Amino acid sequence: MRTALFLLALLALAPAARAQQALDGTEWKLKYAEASGPLMSARVDYLMFDAGKMASARMIPKGFEPTGYDDKFRAEEIEWRSRQRNADGLRLEWEGKRSGDAMEGTVRREDAEGNVREYRWKATLNHPGD
Repeated sequence: MRTALFLLALLALAPAARAQQALDGTEWKLKYAEASGPLMSARVDYLMFDAGKMASARMIPKGFEPTGYDDKFRAEEIEWRSRQRNADGLRLEWEGKRSGDAMEGTVRREDAEGNVREYRWKATLNHPGD
């Protein structure tokens, strides 16, 4: 009986562990644009996932430290989200969906006065040596 309960517990945790493993240790090159505009190749960023945290290379110098992310494994896709805040009160809400070596999503930026801008982005897995 104990063995059966233990196995059931492991099975219940497996999707979350698989999802985090599928993101941790990866880096993504992304292009982004305002939600209503075309993707701009000039606006490039790198998202990094490691040890259960995500970070944006462009946002670290602006005071956004790596933060935890929530993820869900669904069939062949991983959905994730993360919220960040810097000392100036600027908030970022990231959402993404990974499918293989591609990812897409949105980032919502809200300043301390409540002004909101939304961006959409697409990313490709950045393989070492590329």
